[in-house]
Amino acid sequence: MVGLLRFIKIVFRSFTQRKRIKPAVIIGRGRIGSLFNIKTAFTGWRWILNFFFKRDVVLGRHDFIPESYTGPIFCCVRADVIATRINACLQSKREDLIFMQNGHIAPILERTGVLSSCTRAVFYFRVPAVYELPTDGVTDKDPQGLTVVYGKWAKQVKNRLLYHNLSCNIVDSEQFEKSYYEKITWLSTFNLIGMYYGGLLMSVVANDKADEAKKMMHELFGVVQQRTSISFDVKDSVERLLSYSRTLTTFPTSFLEYESRNAFFYEHSKRVMARGETDPSPTHSFYLQALFQQQFKKPIPPANL
Repeated sequence: MVGLLRFIKIVFRSFTQRKRIKPAVIIGRGRIGSLFNIKTAFTGWRWILNFFFKRDVVLGRHDFIPESYTGPIFCCVRADVIATRINACLQSKREDLIFMQNGHIAPILERTGVLSSCTRAVFYFRVPAVYELPTDGVTDKDPQGLTVVYGKWAKQVKNRLLYHNLSCNIVDSEQFEKSYYEKITWLSTFNLIGMYYGGLLMSVVANDKADEAKKMMHELFGVVQQRTSISFDVKDSVERLLSYSRTLTTFPTSFLEYESRNAFFYEHSKRVMARGETDPSPTHSFYLQALFQQQFKKPIPPANL
């Protein structure tokens, strides 16, 4: 009897959570797109709930959004195709776009005219593969989780993540910008150091290369503060990112999407040194140049940032 009551309570809670989720257009069928597509997010008894609610519209990266559709649009594609997706979206629907890509995508959003109107999220959770259960980025330092969202459809993003038992914090624009640049700094630091040493796990970088990571992050946060009006408690940000990285015991480092990550810092270094001034992030520049020269065997590509 106790077991039956517990099951009924779980069903009621799941039904209530599902009821809060508005139907959406989901662009992309990869790990994140499949996570947000409630129809495919769960097997078992929870799949039955789909019969009681209107389903999401799932599109490929080249498909067009139906003109009759109104509601949130989850843009779950790679950063390098964001502009294409925005340009394919009707002007009247662009304020409904939701972006959650890693890296410095703000210039793309600004060039396409959606930066001030779209919804943006910074995720700190892991989805190992399509349809696999996600792992939340909750640490002792941040028990409420690190994931943040800001904009028109922030509540809908949070509702979908809560359906997966993932944390999400709705924040104002100032706090979002801090989290946004923290994530870029984290990606640019830990992946660079990990790949410099041959492809270490994130947790190994945090534990065994902590001094190098701290030094680089301090430099990169300094660059962010030079290039923006954002002010950080750098020591606190560094400790939070180290704490998160220590939880990633099976997550490998990789060096991807240079232009939307490390280029933000390296291009600033080049401009500063061209004026005859000291490199503001010499540790980052050294590791980056060494990685391209020794492992990639090619020069660092230019980027317009």
